[in-house]
Amino acid sequence: MAKGKNTVQLNKNSLRVTATAITSSTITAVNSSNLHLGKYDLYSGIPTMYIGHIVLLADGKYKVAFGTDEDNYEMGNYTFHPLSNTIEWQTGLFKNKGWGCKLVARSGNAYRIEFNSSTYAEAN
Repeated sequence: MAKGKNTVQLNKNSLRVTATAITSSTITAVNSSNLHLGKYDLYSGIPTMYIGHIVLLADGKYKVAFGTDEDNYEMGNYTFHPLSNTIEWQTGLFKNKGWGCKLVARSGNAYRIEFNSSTYAEAN
């Protein structure tokens, strides 16, 4: 077992399902201590080429612009999940494309978001 990790084993007999009503929906606030906010340059393809940028904002919103029109932003909402180091796109372009997202640790002050096997974003 890896040091510092807890393992929980469940089986179907130990789970209890309860009905709960959802009365309102909210966007989860982003914990900026685990997530680097600001501008990330977007890259895609093999070989890799610059395609635009994404800006992660502290209020759970993001905006994305592509290289051909970098002043025309599409807006969306996201939720950051610090335990899994992932971002869930709630609305906007990345949600519509069905993209997932994993934050990857980099050395120094470089931050990286991986969308899929050939698309990623980097911030310095």
